Amino acid sequence: MTQWIDDDQLASAWHDLMRRYHRVACALDRSLTAKHGLTSSDFEVLEQLCAAGPERPQVRMSELGERVHLTQSAFSRLISRHESAGLLARTVCDDDRRSAWIRITDAGVRRYLEARPTQRAILRDLGEPVGADDEAVGGAAGAAADEATGDTAGGTAGDADDTAHGGDRRRRGTRAASGATAL
Repeated sequence: MTQWIDDDQLASAWHDLMRRYHRVACALDRSLTAKHGLTSSDFEVLEQLCAAGPERPQVRMSELGERVHLTQSAFSRLISRHESAGLLARTVCDDDRRSAWIRITDAGVRRYLEARPTQRAILRDLGEPVGADDEAVGGAAGAAADEATGDTAGGTAGDADDTAHGGDRRRRGTRAASGATAL
């Protein structure tokens, strides 16, 4: 591995990233729950399903679970809760009876669209612009995490478990894309 920064700088960047992430995640949970009755994980599931678009009206439950970074148990409870509330519909896959499809309902789309401005406002207010230094640190932190975990595929490298929000264990990516907002 190429060393971009020294270990103390890397640790400092990691702590700063985690501080920013927790500040934004807590604000999202507080505001989304108070205004819309959704946690940030609830919102993330609805957003992922809306992002799939009308050309892909349903997503495999296992694929969605990988994208929202919850434990399997927390994800299953979330899906059941949303299904009971009429926000999602679950069907068994005809090709593989062990697999299930998830699709967002009209009520789920409405709920997502109502909550989206709240989530985006918090990201705008609390997010910090990504600079060249942040990208270098994020890349180095991600590469170090890949090496430590044996993840050579990248993707969610640098993810951290978080049990501070509603008891759900979440994993959030730490790599920042160019021009994106760092959390």
